[in-house]
Amino acid sequence: MSIQSQTKRIENKNSTATAETNKAFFQSSIVIIVTIIGGLTLFVSWISQNYFREVWRDERLYLEKTQYLIQIENVKSAIWQIQFNLEGQKIPQNKELYMSSAYGLIRAVTNILAWEEVRISDDSNNITPIEAKNFTQENARSLLDKGDLNGLIKLAAFAIVVNNRYQSQLDAKYFDKMANSEEKASAWNTGFLYCYVFGTLLLCVRSVLVNICLWPSMLCVKKNSQ
Repeated sequence: MSIQSQTKRIENKNSTATAETNKAFFQSSIVIIVTIIGGLTLFVSWISQNYFREVWRDERLYLEKTQYLIQIENVKSAIWQIQFNLEGQKIPQNKELYMSSAYGLIRAVTNILAWEEVRISDDSNNITPIEAKNFTQENARSLLDKGDLNGLIKLAAFAIVVNNRYQSQLDAKYFDKMANSEEKASAWNTGFLYCYVFGTLLLCVRSVLVNICLWPSMLCVKKNSQ
């Protein structure tokens, strides 16, 4: 065999080895990329779902808790309203009871309005309703201390008018916010499910490439050589 033919054979072997190496490198890169993307998809989805699940739960608990407190305050308001109306119809009137019922009614109504406004606000630092409530209740307390029955009656009547005007609007916004919270949670949970499926499929593809297709091809070469 001539030196020239031997050289050509060596070059062909080197060329084949280089091609196999490049092919193995490409396949190995694909396997690594698929593995990383699949693993990261599952990990990030799991972390994100656990985080947002706490956020949604806290939001729901907050809304449900405020609804419970407002329902209690509504009961108090109804009781004070009845007492206020009864004292107003009595002849002669018991001024102290009349003033006390007016003051209790003002406190209950202003508490309800303030709490309902705060819970539907998108700004967690919005304290304007609380400040308005405190201002009205301080005025009511001042009128009570002064024994100003007419002032308390007017303030109670004004609080009732405001409550009747905005109560239905605030309740509607509350139920809309509850519905939006449920829809948002459902949409995100569906998205996380798709991410889990996608990540799992990628890892299944990786398993097929490695165990069935024997990627990278150098694995096949090593197995055959053994």
